Amino acid sequence: MVVLFRPLFELFRQQRPKTICTNFLVIIGHPNQLIDYYRALADAYIKGASANTVELKTISIAVLTFSPNLAFGYEKRVELEPDLLDAWDKIM
Repeated sequence: MVVLFRPLFELFRQQRPKTICTNFLVIIGHPNQLIDYYRALADAYIKGASANTVELKTISIAVLTFSPNLAFGYEKRVELEPDLLDAWDKIM
């Protein structure tokens, strides 16, 4: 699954001057990185965005290292792992 926060076709439909830069984040949400279809789809979006002077960032869920287990339930706050902090920074 690939999640886009701004539809790419909208970006291509509009004729923009080359000096305008748009922020763009591609999240590859499929947990299996061995499935080439989703990676190819994301690469196509990235290639199209790069051709239009777009500042882009990517997050691939399959390569993030974190524990999805709440070790203490909701009784104790657990700090986010470095990969999740990096993803949070890209989103914000």
